[in-house]
Amino acid sequence: MVVAPGLVGHAATYGVDDGVAAGERLFALPPDRRPTAVFAANDNLAVGVMSAAHRAGLVPGQDVAVVGYNDIPLARRMPVPLSSVLVPYDLIASTALDMLVGGATPRIERTMPTLLPRASSGGPVGAPGA
Repeated sequence: MVVAPGLVGHAATYGVDDGVAAGERLFALPPDRRPTAVFAANDNLAVGVMSAAHRAGLVPGQDVAVVGYNDIPLARRMPVPLSSVLVPYDLIASTALDMLVGGATPRIERTMPTLLPRASSGGPVGAPGA
Protein backbone atom coordinates (compact mmCIF):
# COMPACT_ATOMS: atom_id res chain seq x y z
CA MET A 1 0.00 0.00 0.00
CA VAL A 2 1.24 3.49 -0.80
CA VAL A 3 0.36 6.33 1.55
CA ALA A 4 0.20 9.84 0.13
CA PRO A 5 3.11 11.91 1.49
CA GLY A 6 0.75 14.57 2.85
CA LEU A 7 -0.84 11.95 5.09
CA VAL A 8 2.36 11.00 6.91
CA GLY A 9 3.01 13.30 9.82
CA HIS A 10 5.99 13.94 12.04
CA ALA A 11 5.68 15.11 15.63
CA ALA A 12 8.20 17.06 17.68
CA THR A 13 7.37 14.96 20.74
CA TYR A 14 5.29 11.92 21.51
CA GLY A 15 2.76 13.88 23.56
CA VAL A 16 -0.99 14.31 23.39
CA ASP A 17 -0.70 17.92 22.15
CA ASP A 18 1.30 16.83 19.10
CA GLY A 19 -1.36 14.20 18.42
CA VAL A 20 -4.04 16.89 18.56
CA ALA A 21 -2.06 19.07 16.13
CA ALA A 22 -1.54 16.19 13.70
CA GLY A 23 -5.19 15.19 13.93
CA GLU A 24 -6.39 18.76 13.34
CA ARG A 25 -4.23 18.94 10.20
CA LEU A 26 -5.53 15.60 8.91
CA PHE A 27 -9.19 16.22 9.71
CA ALA A 28 -9.10 19.68 8.11
CA LEU A 29 -8.50 18.02 4.72
CA PRO A 30 -11.43 17.82 2.30
CA PRO A 31 -13.58 14.75 3.02
CA ASP A 32 -12.40 12.97 -0.13
CA ARG A 33 -8.75 13.33 0.97
CA ARG A 34 -9.23 12.83 4.70
CA PRO A 35 -7.78 9.57 6.08
CA THR A 36 -10.15 6.84 7.17
CA ALA A 37 -7.56 5.40 9.57
CA VAL A 38 -4.66 6.73 11.64
CA PHE A 39 -1.85 4.66 13.15
CA ALA A 40 0.04 6.71 15.72
CA ALA A 41 3.60 6.03 16.90
CA ASN A 42 2.37 5.78 20.50
CA ASP A 43 -0.83 5.89 22.52
CA ASN A 44 -0.38 9.50 23.66
CA LEU A 45 -0.34 10.68 20.05
CA ALA A 46 -3.37 8.49 19.32
CA VAL A 47 -5.28 10.01 22.26
CA GLY A 48 -4.57 13.45 20.79
CA VAL A 49 -5.74 12.30 17.35
CA MET A 50 -8.96 11.01 18.91
CA SER A 51 -9.48 14.38 20.60
CA ALA A 52 -8.99 16.18 17.29
CA ALA A 53 -11.42 13.76 15.61
CA HIS A 54 -14.03 14.51 18.26
CA ARG A 55 -13.53 18.28 17.81
CA ALA A 56 -13.97 17.80 14.04
CA GLY A 57 -17.29 16.05 14.60
CA LEU A 58 -15.88 12.60 13.79
CA VAL A 59 -16.41 9.47 15.86
CA PRO A 60 -13.34 7.25 16.31
CA GLY A 61 -14.20 3.71 15.36
CA GLN A 62 -17.01 4.84 13.08
CA ASP A 63 -15.79 7.75 10.94
CA VAL A 64 -12.07 7.14 11.42
CA ALA A 65 -10.13 4.21 12.84
CA VAL A 66 -7.41 5.13 15.34
CA VAL A 67 -4.69 2.78 16.62
CA GLY A 68 -1.85 3.57 19.01
CA TYR A 69 1.22 1.74 20.24
CA ASN A 70 2.27 0.70 23.80
CA ASP A 71 -1.17 -0.04 25.33
CA ILE A 72 -0.91 2.46 28.18
CA PRO A 73 -3.46 1.91 31.01
CA LEU A 74 -5.57 4.84 29.79
CA ALA A 75 -6.12 3.17 26.38
CA ARG A 76 -8.82 0.78 27.55
CA ARG A 77 -10.43 3.37 29.82
CA MET A 78 -11.13 6.04 27.20
CA PRO A 79 -14.79 6.86 26.39
CA VAL A 80 -14.04 5.17 23.07
CA PRO A 81 -11.44 2.53 24.07
CA LEU A 82 -8.24 2.91 22.04
CA SER A 83 -7.00 0.03 19.90
CA SER A 84 -3.31 -0.42 20.61
CA VAL A 85 -0.30 -2.61 20.01
CA LEU A 86 0.96 -4.29 23.16
CA VAL A 87 4.69 -4.95 23.45
CA PRO A 88 5.57 -7.46 26.20
CA TYR A 89 8.15 -5.25 27.92
CA ASP A 90 7.93 -7.28 31.14
CA LEU A 91 8.92 -10.44 29.25
CA ILE A 92 11.73 -8.59 27.45
CA ALA A 93 13.07 -7.22 30.75
CA SER A 94 12.87 -10.50 32.66
CA THR A 95 14.56 -12.41 29.81
CA ALA A 96 17.38 -9.84 29.69
CA LEU A 97 17.81 -10.00 33.46
CA ASP A 98 17.88 -13.81 33.40
CA MET A 99 20.63 -13.67 30.76
CA LEU A 100 22.68 -11.15 32.74
CA VAL A 101 22.31 -12.68 36.19
CA GLY A 102 22.26 -16.32 35.11
CA GLY A 103 25.39 -16.00 33.01
CA ALA A 104 23.60 -17.51 30.04
CA THR A 105 25.26 -17.65 26.68
CA PRO A 106 24.18 -14.60 24.69
CA ARG A 107 21.35 -15.47 22.34
CA ILE A 108 18.61 -13.79 20.41
CA GLU A 109 15.14 -14.00 21.92
CA ARG A 110 12.17 -12.78 19.93
CA THR A 111 8.88 -11.54 21.26
CA MET A 112 5.90 -10.54 19.20
CA PRO A 113 3.72 -7.50 19.74
CA THR A 114 -0.02 -8.08 19.92
CA LEU A 115 -2.72 -5.93 18.36
CA LEU A 116 -5.53 -5.26 20.83
CA PRO A 117 -8.54 -4.20 18.74
CA ARG A 118 -10.95 -1.98 20.59
CA ALA A 119 -13.75 0.39 19.66
CA SER A 120 -11.48 3.17 18.28
CA SER A 121 -10.72 1.06 15.22
CA GLY A 122 -14.17 -0.46 14.92
CA GLY A 123 -12.86 -3.51 16.73
CA PRO A 124 -15.05 -5.66 18.94
CA VAL A 125 -15.82 -4.04 22.27
CA GLY A 126 -15.20 -7.30 24.15
CA ALA A 127 -11.86 -7.98 22.43
CA PRO A 128 -8.83 -9.17 24.43
CA GLY A 129 -7.47 -6.38 26.58
CA ALA A 130 -10.68 -4.35 26.18
